[in-house]
Amino acid sequence: EISYRRHEDVLRLKGEARLRRDADTLSSEDIEYRRENDLFKAGGAGGVRLTITPGPRRSVASPPRR
Repeated sequence: EISYRRHEDVLRLKGEARLRRDADTLSSEDIEYRRENDLFKAGGAGGVRLTITPGPRRSVASPPRR
């Protein structure tokens, strides 16, 4: 089941829910996504499965020397 609460900009997936973003996946019995702050909530009797695929390593700038 998929529902969208337009006034809250919230997408809710119920049942065998699965979301995918690039190579990352989130699956659970119940997933709620709030677009405003890009926040996911997931849960249910079967737990939550999250797979995050590492991307290319980014270089981090060193702090300025004093």
